[in-house]
Amino acid sequence: MRKYIPKEFEKKWIETWQTEKTFTVSNDLTNVKKMYILDMFPYPSGAGLHVGHPRGYVGSDILARFYRMNGYKVLHPIGWDAFGLPAENAAIKAKRNPREITKENIANFKRQLKMLGLSYDWDREFSTTDPEYYKWTQWLYIKLFEMGLLHKKMTAVLYCPFCKTAVAQEEVSSDNTHERCQTSIETRDLPQWIFRITEYADRLVDELDGLNWPQGILEMQRNWIGRRTGVNIMYPVKDTTEEITCFTTRPETNFGATFIVLAPEHSFVKKILSGVMKVSAKHKVEIDTYVEKSISKSEQERITEQKKKTGVFTGFYAENRLDKKMMPIYISDFVLGNFGTGAVVGVPAHDKRDFEFAKAFNLEMISVVKPFVSEKNRDSKHGELPNTAQELFEDDGTIINSEFLNNLTTKEANVKIIHHLEDKGWGYAHKTYHLRDWIFSRQRYWGEPIPMVYCKTCAAQHISYWDTDRGKIFLEHNHNVSKVNKEVQENLYGWFPIDQESLPLELPYLESYEPNETGQSPLAKVKDWIETTCPHCGGRAERESDTMPNWAGSCWYFLRFADPHNKNEPWSKDSMKWQPVDWYLGGAEHAVLHLLYSRFWVKAFQDLKLLDFNEPFLGLRNQGMILAEDHRKMSKSWGNVINPDDVAEEYGADALRVYEMFMAPFNQEISWSTRSLEGS
Repeated sequence: MRKYIPKEFEKKWIETWQTEKTFTVSNDLTNVKKMYILDMFPYPSGAGLHVGHPRGYVGSDILARFYRMNGYKVLHPIGWDAFGLPAENAAIKAKRNPREITKENIANFKRQLKMLGLSYDWDREFSTTDPEYYKWTQWLYIKLFEMGLLHKKMTAVLYCPFCKTAVAQEEVSSDNTHERCQTSIETRDLPQWIFRITEYADRLVDELDGLNWPQGILEMQRNWIGRRTGVNIMYPVKDTTEEITCFTTRPETNFGATFIVLAPEHSFVKKILSGVMKVSAKHKVEIDTYVEKSISKSEQERITEQKKKTGVFTGFYAENRLDKKMMPIYISDFVLGNFGTGAVVGVPAHDKRDFEFAKAFNLEMISVVKPFVSEKNRDSKHGELPNTAQELFEDDGTIINSEFLNNLTTKEANVKIIHHLEDKGWGYAHKTYHLRDWIFSRQRYWGEPIPMVYCKTCAAQHISYWDTDRGKIFLEHNHNVSKVNKEVQENLYGWFPIDQESLPLELPYLESYEPNETGQSPLAKVKDWIETTCPHCGGRAERESDTMPNWAGSCWYFLRFADPHNKNEPWSKDSMKWQPVDWYLGGAEHAVLHLLYSRFWVKAFQDLKLLDFNEPFLGLRNQGMILAEDHRKMSKSWGNVINPDDVAEEYGADALRVYEMFMAPFNQEISWSTRSLEGS
């Protein structure tokens, strides 16, 4: 006969905590030790929770209870990240409005989380879809616009033909599919709102130091930002007035340069294609064919195909000013147009990609670095015999065959050659980044409306927001942090933010909101919503029809939890005493996207003096995934999903919580086992 019957007591205590508001906390932090413990707040899908989800929530709950027992005042809130493609696609399938489905999903998730006995402060609950919340998302968007961190321009974007919207680079999987729907990604030209996140690239790298995060996540952030320090070197093209600029991190090897490779998108290639740069008929046909084939590939395809180097000779040569040698100029799709300068100088004896290209096209290889005498004496300037012409050597060593650099170490030569190039005016020190500016437009319905208005009349007169009284006042008070430059202003002629008094700009209720192939949001068809008046001249204008991506609401929700009912501002100064988040728990799949975007916004808010700290999450931990009993990821299509409702009904929430914490180390992936659960 069973003695342990959890349903006889678990429900009682859950209801008691709720009635007595046991875990509700005030914002009075006078003479107390504070601890802010936060989950990456859930996206409430129609499927509800499966047993993999509570692992992180139980972990954070244990931390919250532990710190309360140790005398801390603990903020442990919960809310819902509910805008975005999954809810919209599900609603389209069900032929309903996504706000109705989202409301139902939230109610189910909330019921399940309460069933687990988690000690959340439910009085701070909100959803990113609440107008009272996204009013402040729109307000913050306007502040970032005023700062000059946003502009709108026609740009080549990654486009999902199934979801019918542009996506950010970070949302594309390694196999060039959209992470949301696994559809192959295309490239299209669309007018897009773009966040200039690259303005913060250095801070996003440098300020990772000191964070209590898993080393793997820190490295993923550093690698994604991909900062490289090197030199831009200019090479004059023979018999023309053109110069080609190449970025290199190893200028000390430049006496070994034997060719240049251009991306198919490079401006010099475009001049060949347009006939500005004259080539033979044979070369023109070969170049046209190669470029057309190359630009039809995705960036990811070009990266994965790099083992087999392809290319075409342009018929032009560039001069290496260091040794007066003429280097043939090729086009190859292993060079990407949006990375560095879109041009690479080939030093095949000391770079693997260059070596492979030189092998494929039978190009000269000149060894200019020889190994040190031994690993024990890497500072020696006297090494072994030089590499033979067909060998690859990528390590540091001693410089040879390089005139005034000979017998220096590679590090010494690097410093000397940079000074030499800068003194001669042949090059200059430069940094490049893998990070790209953030595409922030979505041609979908279910998202925060972008609070911007376009006036053709003002655009024709070249009037930007910063030419208006309101814009001038902002620049006057924020000139020290303004990112407004000539390019930003030119891209934004005629664009104005709506007045703060008009916020929130609410998403209209639509019966039909399916996306179309025109490249416009469904909102573009809603005439009475689109048409408005210009905030500047009072003439006819149109609202922006694109919406924000789901990342918008999750970029700053942790700040709002400190002051969720404030009707006058996104947060009060006093409420920020809770910040930053002390412990943040969630999945490692957010290593780049959410964490990077949140860090960017917080740094911009700090510059605007809205915050006095520079990092949102001091401590981060990732829970490992719980697989199904068949060792596969839980999925409705495979029929292997385990519902926590069923587990709690049979064994109780306490047994479920104990099992999830002791089934394996917290960050380890492991398969579910009902037999082991019975042990707990």
